[in-house]
Amino acid sequence: MRSKALPLLLACLPATLLLVSPGVAYGQQLNVPLIASLPRFDANGASVKKRALALNPEGISLQDCRDDIRVELQITASGFVANDRVEFWASRSGQDCGAVVQRSGATQQCWKVLPDVVALQQSFSVRVPLRAVIADDKTQGGAPVTPTADICGKIDAATFQLQLLYIKTSSPDAVSKVPIDIKVDTVGPQALSGVRVLPGDTRLRVSWAAVGEGGVTDQTGVKVYCVPVGQPIVERDGGFVTTTTRTVCDDASVVDTSDADADGGVSDVDAGCREVTEEVPVDDAPCSAPEFTPADGGTIVPDNAFAEQFLCGEIAGTQGSSIVATSFRGGPLVNGQRYAVAVAATDSFTNVGSLSAPLCVVPEETTDFFRDYNRAGGKATGCSSTSSEAPAGSIALGGLSLAIVTSLARRRARRRQGR
Repeated sequence: MRSKALPLLLACLPATLLLVSPGVAYGQQLNVPLIASLPRFDANGASVKKRALALNPEGISLQDCRDDIRVELQITASGFVANDRVEFWASRSGQDCGAVVQRSGATQQCWKVLPDVVALQQSFSVRVPLRAVIADDKTQGGAPVTPTADICGKIDAATFQLQLLYIKTSSPDAVSKVPIDIKVDTVGPQALSGVRVLPGDTRLRVSWAAVGEGGVTDQTGVKVYCVPVGQPIVERDGGFVTTTTRTVCDDASVVDTSDADADGGVSDVDAGCREVTEEVPVDDAPCSAPEFTPADGGTIVPDNAFAEQFLCGEIAGTQGSSIVATSFRGGPLVNGQRYAVAVAATDSFTNVGSLSAPLCVVPEETTDFFRDYNRAGGKATGCSSTSSEAPAGSIALGGLSLAIVTSLARRRARRRQGR
């Protein structure tokens, strides 16, 4: 009997020691059940709807960073004793933050994203600000980072790792950890090239170069932005003109300042100079849109607030190369009003890229050939004539030819506005 009991006791002995030994990791673990799809909340605690599955819903976009989005971790703990704790760290290149040498000193490669949660429980929840995960700030040592929106818009297609570390008081190294990979892209596509705008009746047709040109490699849509610009537009002799003000000086040596509106409407015209207001063709008027062209000469990356003010059309997908913009701020585009138009591409994180240079175009009533022909004085109703008199038919044909030339000339003039 003794010979049979002893082997059985020896076989059970290692497992028994493993359970009672205070320095090993067995049984002291953390678990995050919903790790594949973490709930999101804004800075005020309101639930945030995620993007569609095709648009990296678990990744961090530029707008996520700007909005200071947090993810909620539902955590369960087992095998913990008094003074055990969980710490929240992050790394950029997959370093193991469990080793204390990665969390301090000259070899530090990880940064702390939250204060310690000392009082471990069987289940609890913690919300982690995504900005802290992507801060890449190793200067704080053991203190958690508190990044601002200044870090947004600087990370292009990278993977960060949030690590939950189970740490015992007896050892600074983690006895177990839960790693969570998070894809990050806060840089949108480059500005689209080949942008053209053609006028229509209370609408504008906007087109751009095909995907892949101009550096666009991850395009999932295009947004069009509009803003009314310039002085009122009037029609003169079949074309549109606008008023502009310039400075004319009697002394040729005096430099033309041409900045009557640069300082709130107060003119600084030099002695011997005067302001002259005159009508010029719309095509010759400068396309000035301060809303789309920063004073510092940089580029604009539209955000949600920008879209609320200026979005006038958008298209999803990668196949389209044009869109018809029909509305602005809840109402239709207005014929005779000049608009500055610019576009920006979106990527698979819904990041909006750089805004293109604006083009100025005037929507106008669409005319077909016979409308132009009748306006020119034509009386014919078709291409054939029932009259047997050659001169009358010749006159009608001449009028028809004149209308064709007039119509084509007007259409070419309109199209030039989109160049």
